[in-house]
Amino acid sequence: FTVARLDGAVFDSGWPGIERCGTLAAAGIDMSKFPSDSDTTFRQDILGEACYCRVRMVGGHWLLSAVPLSAYSELLRMIVGVPALVLLVVALLVMIFSAKIERAKRAERFLRDAEERRRHEDLVRAREIQYSALPMVFPPYPRDLRNDLHALMVPARDVGGDFYDFHYIGPDQLAFLVADVAGKGIPAAMMMMRAK
Repeated sequence: FTVARLDGAVFDSGWPGIERCGTLAAAGIDMSKFPSDSDTTFRQDILGEACYCRVRMVGGHWLLSAVPLSAYSELLRMIVGVPALVLLVVALLVMIFSAKIERAKRAERFLRDAEERRRHEDLVRAREIQYSALPMVFPPYPRDLRNDLHALMVPARDVGGDFYDFHYIGPDQLAFLVADVAGKGIPAAMMMMRAK
């Protein structure tokens, strides 16, 4: 910043070269090119260096702010570069967290699939145990032509609590047993085995 009287005499300056010159004209600043609008940025050579400037009249003095183009370019790179760096860091963090979230989802799917496979294997074993307790050979008494038997059980779910059985309890008496345990699934199948 440089503060000068209206005649151009330098009162104070943060730029040592301008202060040594004593006047704005001696520093190469053409006051006739000052814009009437204080919000207008203009280009001016100051001490042989191209600068971006703004000027404002305050209390009977000129208030001149100047940034050399070389410093302006560096400042502009910093202004543009810092947000770009922040965006890059944010993008990297998003990618890292997205990868971690995806890895966690894959692990969850793997565990869910493993649990489903284990459950399916348990149901297959329970079904095998259930069917092994039921008569499955037909005709059951091939030499006895008095009775022709056949039975089939289809559970409502993978494993159920339904069961049947039959056997001779005397020379001419055939007993049938058909039952349905309340409930479904493995607990009902276990109760069926206990009841049988």
